[in-house]
Amino acid sequence: MRLRFCTDSGEFLAAAGDHLSADPVVNTVVTTIAYRMLSQRAEGISRPGRTWWLVVSDDSGAVVGAGMRTAPHAPHPPFLLPMPGEAAVALAHALHERGEEVLAVNGALPAAELCAAELTRLGGGRVHVAQHTRLHELGELTWPPPVPGRLVAATEDDLDLVTQWCAAFVGDADEQSGRQRGARTHEALDRAELLRRLRAGRLWFWVDDAGEPVHLTGANPPSFGVARVGPVYTPPSQRGRGWASNAVAEVSRRIQAEGARACLFTDQANPTSNKIYAALGYRPVVDMANLVIVPEALSPRNHVDSGQGDDTAPIALDWARASNLNDCQKPEDVDAAFDRGEQHVGAALIALVYNNPDTDAVLPRVARGLRWPNPETRRQSLLALMHTARLHGRVDDLTLELLHGLLLDRTPISPGSRYEVWGTANQTVGDLKSFLPSEQLPDWVNAFTDH
Repeated sequence: MRLRFCTDSGEFLAAAGDHLSADPVVNTVVTTIAYRMLSQRAEGISRPGRTWWLVVSDDSGAVVGAGMRTAPHAPHPPFLLPMPGEAAVALAHALHERGEEVLAVNGALPAAELCAAELTRLGGGRVHVAQHTRLHELGELTWPPPVPGRLVAATEDDLDLVTQWCAAFVGDADEQSGRQRGARTHEALDRAELLRRLRAGRLWFWVDDAGEPVHLTGANPPSFGVARVGPVYTPPSQRGRGWASNAVAEVSRRIQAEGARACLFTDQANPTSNKIYAALGYRPVVDMANLVIVPEALSPRNHVDSGQGDDTAPIALDWARASNLNDCQKPEDVDAAFDRGEQHVGAALIALVYNNPDTDAVLPRVARGLRWPNPETRRQSLLALMHTARLHGRVDDLTLELLHGLLLDRTPISPGSRYEVWGTANQTVGDLKSFLPSEQLPDWVNAFTDH
């Protein structure tokens, strides 16, 4: 097995192009970024200093895998495409010998897992799953129920709004999946890249009958005949109205009309997006993950007692920086945070839902959050309620009563924000209908229609 590192995307494409084109959907992320960097080089834009491209060949010289390290922001995770397990392990050894600090690995499973695990064996630490993703390809497009409005191309004049919505997309997607805002590694789209996409006509708004933008969908230019849809963002106050389904359907139709194949990623923990795309005709292709390597000195454990005994000290939650609230699992920690009026208690509450299966302990804290004076905490508590239903199959009468009341809560989630609490409440009711049998829900929920 041979590993060849390239510093130039053109050299990489020349060496691995035939391999990449043989399965262009699975390889979409790497090919898209390789061609993007070719274009940027032509524009005189320099690449990140630690950039490399990887070509994996077997003993016969045939290319059997590929990867890259191009992420411009820390922790600069390598991204691995499918490759033999021995190649993933060999890559870990090569990176270790090169002296590269690797604190995250993204990409196809099991290659990313094998590489990350070997890196921790060589250098210590533990592997933490930041995000499970799934790549889907569109088969036959199924049109959603029509909604008012139309798809229009965003222009350079829309750059500020597009930048704002793309930034909100990352944080909102984290919270919809039960993570703290900013918790996942993500292919960031900076302002310059967004401007290039606008000029290329690859970002669209869905506008309502009044001509106001209510949703944003983007798509990459095709690489090897495949275009990847994303980002897909609807502001909280506009969710549940069918904008996303209609916009993604129309963008997907246009991609196929160009003669390309359409694909997209979903976060496996985000029930809303998975449901929307499956209904449109997108089908799973491959599972991927974003993995974080936590150095041993920074990785005290905080986990549910297995009953086998544990001599590891529990982690101290960092409320000031909110850096590790995803580890929260103790109801008493959430109670104390409420008592102190901690700003980030809502994020800890969502983590509690994920880490503690005892709904008798979790739901009273969710109810407390739904009553909390801070509107952002109320919004996060609504997300916690949704994840309680999704993960544990239960809500209770009190949280349902409070949810009903929040459908009328027109409070902005932060000063000056256009997004109000009722928008998340509206979404939560729809999610409860998806996750719980109708006999567990009151009549008003079963009769609820998005509005």
